[in-house]
Amino acid sequence: MVIPAMTKEELFDHIAREHDGFAFTTEDTPRVITLNARLGDISGLRVIEPGCGSGHLTTYLADWVGLTGQVVAFDSSAGMVEKARNRTNRLAQAAVHWAALETIELPDALFDRVVCFRVWPHFEDENLALAKIARWLRPGGRLVIVHWDGREKLAAVHASHHTVATDIFPPRPALETALARHGFVLCNWIDTAAEIFIEASH
Repeated sequence: MVIPAMTKEELFDHIAREHDGFAFTTEDTPRVITLNARLGDISGLRVIEPGCGSGHLTTYLADWVGLTGQVVAFDSSAGMVEKARNRTNRLAQAAVHWAALETIELPDALFDRVVCFRVWPHFEDENLALAKIARWLRPGGRLVIVHWDGREKLAAVHASHHTVATDIFPPRPALETALARHGFVLCNWIDTAAEIFIEASH
């Protein structure tokens, strides 16, 4: 019997059902605190969260922007979106959509931050992703890319499933060149065995 290959959406639907979409643990609390500090005061800002998964970070972002801010989160996995909506349905400042970054349409030059948490490099078209993010950000807005694992661990995790086996986090020269091509200026680059944190201004 041949088992058909999963799409990425099907894989992440499965993860949403079986593992609650990468739920945070007590060990993640210091990482959340560190991320909050790195993002700075984002109260009142408009934030986009592509590939929001089951919304664990979304709830923190909504808290950090407050009632005067806005978080627009989306994911291509219906299972993840259902979890994220259940988690954020009482938060007036958070909206969760079922959509891929490549297809969703959002207003130009309206947003202050785009936070890509544990989602890069799962986009099908990095160039299109950066073009859309650049269009959504207002002048001076920032793109933030975050992983709570280093690139070697990420590669090992992705290699464990053929659906995402080729989703390899790009080396710095390639990503830095791509960012510059879309008008981004690199502000911060942390790339260690334990984490990735990249911030670029547009």
